[in-house]
Amino acid sequence: ARRRSEIIAGAARLLEAPPEPEAMLDQIVRLPVPEIADICLVDLVNDGELGGTSVHAVEERSAELLRESRARYPLDAGGPHPVAIVARTGQPHVQAEIGPERLRAFAVDEEHLQRMLAVGYATSLAVPLIARGRTIGVLSFLRFGGSRPYDDSDAELAGEVAGRAALALDNARLFAELRRAERQLEAVLGNLAEAVTVQRPDGELVYANQVAAEMFGCASPDEVLATPMHRILDRFVVLDERGEPFDFADLPGRRALAGE
Repeated sequence: ARRRSEIIAGAARLLEAPPEPEAMLDQIVRLPVPEIADICLVDLVNDGELGGTSVHAVEERSAELLRESRARYPLDAGGPHPVAIVARTGQPHVQAEIGPERLRAFAVDEEHLQRMLAVGYATSLAVPLIARGRTIGVLSFLRFGGSRPYDDSDAELAGEVAGRAALALDNARLFAELRRAERQLEAVLGNLAEAVTVQRPDGELVYANQVAAEMFGCASPDEVLATPMHRILDRFVVLDERGEPFDFADLPGRRALAGE
């Protein structure tokens, strides 16, 4: 019960971890080792295909062998491998015992079989990583010979861990995509000949390109964002097309924020 509580608490803390996908994957595969697994790995699912394996093991050599195996024998999403089955069905897969015949059932060739036999897998458990209604990966646990076989209670624990891990990983991936989009947008806006600004609903500027900075009499966009807007506007006498003092409430941005 204590071990179960500690593992689940560790999975919950993933939501507080830095939102970097690679770092998040590393934390996920480290979480169950060595308490409930000798090897833990995540195989990502992208557009129905399996790839992008992250591995951690009690012995680094075991992790290296598994990485080499995945690189040499990529998983077939439609094949009989337990990871592929979990990715397709979204259901846990428990192998209480993994003997040579069981490994032969999803070995690609004799060399692949010998590689798996050399590692000494004895029991395995794989559960889906499901976030926002879609399977984004498969979380697998493996134990070597002499270990207690995995059972349904282990599958239940793994499912709770996977639920939290999947949400944390998906958040990290969404955050990374958002940052890429922001960088692309900034690259486009930064090269425009027109002044461009972005305001929050309260009117505070959150973005200005270099042309806008120069229009405001600032050396850089950072200076614009660091200077209160009223101080920037105090530098100017602003008149309308009739030469009359201009009401800042009539600025297009202010009117757009008002719903016009």
